[in-house]
Amino acid sequence: MEKCGMLLPVTPQRHRGSVYVTVLGLSLLLTTVGLGALAVARLRSRAAAGTGDGAEARLYALSAIELGRLWAQNDANWRTNRPAGVWAANQPIGSGTFTLEVVNALNPAYPLYHAPTDPVIMTGTGFRGMARQKTSVRLVPLATPLGCLGVSLMAGHDLALNSAVVTSDQTIAANHNLTGSGSIIRARAEVVGTYSIQTYQSGLPVKGVAARSMPAASVFDSYVAEGSAISLAAIPSVGGKKTIQNVVISPKVNPYGSTNGKGVYILDAAGKEVRIGNARVVGTLIVLNASLFVVQNSIAWEAEVSNYPALLVNGQLQLSSTTTALSEAALNVNFNPPEAPYKGVSDADKADTYPSAINGLIYAASDITTSNGVVVNGVVITDNDLVGGGGLTLSYRSTWYDNPPPGFGASSSRLQPAAGSWQSVVD
Repeated sequence: MEKCGMLLPVTPQRHRGSVYVTVLGLSLLLTTVGLGALAVARLRSRAAAGTGDGAEARLYALSAIELGRLWAQNDANWRTNRPAGVWAANQPIGSGTFTLEVVNALNPAYPLYHAPTDPVIMTGTGFRGMARQKTSVRLVPLATPLGCLGVSLMAGHDLALNSAVVTSDQTIAANHNLTGSGSIIRARAEVVGTYSIQTYQSGLPVKGVAARSMPAASVFDSYVAEGSAISLAAIPSVGGKKTIQNVVISPKVNPYGSTNGKGVYILDAAGKEVRIGNARVVGTLIVLNASLFVVQNSIAWEAEVSNYPALLVNGQLQLSSTTTALSEAALNVNFNPPEAPYKGVSDADKADTYPSAINGLIYAASDITTSNGVVVNGVVITDNDLVGGGGLTLSYRSTWYDNPPPGFGASSSRLQPAAGSWQSVVD
């Protein structure tokens, strides 16, 4: 009889080993994934913290500048009480610190008290953790406009008109008397003293008014500091007089020296008479030490910086330009090359004409005389007498009253950021 063998169960030894290995592998994988996720989270946290530190440091740098403005505003004598340099170093703020440095914007070597209208540059540096951020801004004083900017024609002493025709859409004024004869005044007039008989077509002058404030002797300083020279020797002589003619002067064009980005040019006349005419100027011209400076013939003139003067003369000025248009064909000169477009347009031909006028602020420290048919769209100011003859047509612009240029506003402790001057500093 055969034995029937019993079937014994097979022990799943190898199956259990495979499962163990699989589970162990999955555990290691999950652990690795978990550690990796934790590492990523830590990196992200550190990056976020770094970004947060950078943002806070930037705010601290801005806070330094705002605090500097507040210090200046609350101290009428801040220019002398706070010398140029570091105003605050490692000043605690929030979870970090800041440093503030202030220098004269015209020249870092100048003291802050160089002139009450000088702009300054404030640089704030903020620190938070490992982050460091640096920001700077150019600040200009918020000036109160001088009274002379509120009229189209201002004489610091007398308005002396002889056979003149003065036309203006705004008041003409004198801090002394209005004198002369044979003249026609088509404008409102006001004087501190008295007036003589003229033909007044806009009513009799108002007398006994308060004197209008005038620029100080330092009015030229800031422009001289930032200007570029026009070489007197490079200017040709015509009829024995140094004469600027048949040229364009602009921020990118200076036939007599190096260029200036703001179109601010300094001419030291060395005691000579200098003339300008049959020319186009886009800029601010400062004339020093001239026995006489003459604007003649046809002239198309405007400042490059909208609220800067067109012409400053530290001496006598003669305005004898005409109303004849500045003609390229007549003078064989291209007055709107690519380096000096006119109203945004330039070309290479010599077929254009330009209205003959000075569009801007004119100032002379001594007498101004007029003749021919002078046209000024702006303001004319003399510290002494205006001796008027011929035609003088004035169209007032409030540009300089609304935003006084350096030297033409009473100083203020309030500092205003110049447009477009905020910048991050990398060093």
